[in-house]
Amino acid sequence: MAGQKPKFVACFNYSDNNVRAYLHNFGLGVFGDLKDLKWPIEAAETHLMNTLGKLIAKGDTKKYSYMLAFLWGNAGAKMIDWFGYSGIEEWPGNPEVSAWVTREGIMVPRKNLEIACGDGLIVLGEEERYRRRTRSLKEYLERSPKGLIKGE
Repeated sequence: MAGQKPKFVACFNYSDNNVRAYLHNFGLGVFGDLKDLKWPIEAAETHLMNTLGKLIAKGDTKKYSYMLAFLWGNAGAKMIDWFGYSGIEEWPGNPEVSAWVTREGIMVPRKNLEIACGDGLIVLGEEERYRRRTRSLKEYLERSPKGLIKGE
């Protein structure tokens, strides 16, 4: 991402759940006081895990080999853009991608769906480029690509 300032302040890797999530700086205040960046990051991670737990319990994640997510704030609400990857029979393959959004931990109806911003699309492309250079899903999920988080 040469020449661009990353807009993401944290990355959460959950290889046990096959999830990687990025915290965007847009609307970050919905997760806590911005004077101490540690607090919004911790609150965002808690929200992510609570929402992921609900999706797993409902069986909404079963068909995906792995998921990428973007956390952000919008009009005072905690938002997560989710991307589920499936159809990888042989690594690295060419996965199929499904997308959905949760607002305050609840699935947003498709008719109201606005998914991802330009920053998120850049990260999705970098993630796919990185994934195709790894030898397995396990290796891919153990580390995230460098240069996508502010300060890296």
